[in-house]
Amino acid sequence: MIQVGSSHNQSVAWHHNGKHLFVASEDGHIHHLVVSSTCKRLAKWRIHSDNNPECIALSSDSTYIAASARQSVSFWDAVTHEQIGLPVEEADIVSSLAVSPNHDMAVGMPHTITLRNLRNILPAHYYATRDLYNKLMDVRNRYDMQSRQLRDHKVTALTAELDRRKRSIAIQTDKLVVVRQELERLPDVSYELLSVRRDLRTLEDRMNEMHQQYQVQLNEVTSVVAQYQPQSPPIHHNSITDWEVYAEKAFIRTLESLNTDVGRTSVSISTYLIRHINSPSCEEQSSAIQRASKSIPQSLVDGLRTSSHHNVVSHLQIAFRAYLTAYLYGIISLWTTDKRTDELLSEMYGRLYESGSQTFAANWRSLAHTNMASDDSDTLVSRAIQGLADIAVTAGCAASTPDTESKISHKFWHNISSMVATAEKLREMIGEDIKANLKVVVVRPAQTFDGNSMIVDAGNRGSGVPFGIPRGKKVLCTTRLGLIKEINSESANPGLSNGLTTVAVVKASVVLAENGWG
Repeated sequence: MIQVGSSHNQSVAWHHNGKHLFVASEDGHIHHLVVSSTCKRLAKWRIHSDNNPECIALSSDSTYIAASARQSVSFWDAVTHEQIGLPVEEADIVSSLAVSPNHDMAVGMPHTITLRNLRNILPAHYYATRDLYNKLMDVRNRYDMQSRQLRDHKVTALTAELDRRKRSIAIQTDKLVVVRQELERLPDVSYELLSVRRDLRTLEDRMNEMHQQYQVQLNEVTSVVAQYQPQSPPIHHNSITDWEVYAEKAFIRTLESLNTDVGRTSVSISTYLIRHINSPSCEEQSSAIQRASKSIPQSLVDGLRTSSHHNVVSHLQIAFRAYLTAYLYGIISLWTTDKRTDELLSEMYGRLYESGSQTFAANWRSLAHTNMASDDSDTLVSRAIQGLADIAVTAGCAASTPDTESKISHKFWHNISSMVATAEKLREMIGEDIKANLKVVVVRPAQTFDGNSMIVDAGNRGSGVPFGIPRGKKVLCTTRLGLIKEINSESANPGLSNGLTTVAVVKASVVLAENGWG
């Protein structure tokens, strides 16, 4: 309980900060109190009238006080306690007062209420501050509203992005689960593949066994027929069985597939390396040129060195095809001996064949092919890559030869390894399955073009070579392996003298020296 004075208190009003209290007492004074745990009076002053104040009202910003005494209302500064202007007279006794935040005063009387705009009564500085405060509050409210809207928008956007990422993670998780399941199945698939391979080997062994039985039975039937029909013409030893016809067709298909792989791989390597064609070091290129000259014709090497940027790709493709064709031919033919020995072996085989011992000659050649020494597959692949790298550096590849080898090995090891494996398969077919006199061929450089066994490379026709047979032109290099077959001329054309006739089964593709290559 707060004791203000000895007189009765008529009205009280709180300051807006809640720490100050204004009290109107019966003795005509207004008391300014500070209220905390204790109460302390700061000031006391008398109002304008000798009459006792009926009531007081404090403005919303606590800058001034309105006090009534009978029919008049006076205004006082809440800080200096000085009177503001002149009192306002009302028509009746004032019983209550109230001041709005907009500085409108409601005066309550016994039967009426009067509204007065204090802006017309009080100096401007008493309400201008409030107006500015109201504007600031409006600005703050708008800022708070926009901040909330922006925050809500950001939260919504972040929530949507988070949901999207959750869905993406869920999808990736599902994919990982599928991949993991597939990886777990790999051992089973590998086991099934091994089982299939074993079954294939078993089937091949069974087919070979049946083929041998068939040959035995055929020989027995032939002997019986020969005994009971001596006047019938003798059966030639070089007659080709159904199995040999099938093996010959399989060999041709495999050779055509190898030629196609050589073309595709040459295009892929040249397209991949063209971005590195610039200007290599002279020393690096000189060494590569010396090595490349041993693998491809010198005219081809010179053409690569002088190629413009416009046609370097096509020239590089032809050089790669020529190199790979010659390299794979060496693997297939397997005559790794010197030239003189090669000629002697071929001459021995021809004499055996012409003497009538065709079956023995074919088996002798198969045995020779099977037992010739050769390198392992990885060594053959590495050697092929080294030759390709030398050709690339010769054409102007800026990378060093080891770097070029690394690029080709990293990108095309599988392709080159597949071609080497196919060449080895063809060699095995010649040594084991093919009994007819088939021979894979390449055309030597500077040899005269022969339309019976050669065709002009399709890419070389673009240099001005017409369709048809270009008579008298010289061959620069071979880009597709050919296949010839030697048959007994007497069996092919009765009445002719006994000898060998060569037939082109697959014509070799060649590039001509007179068209863009010197």
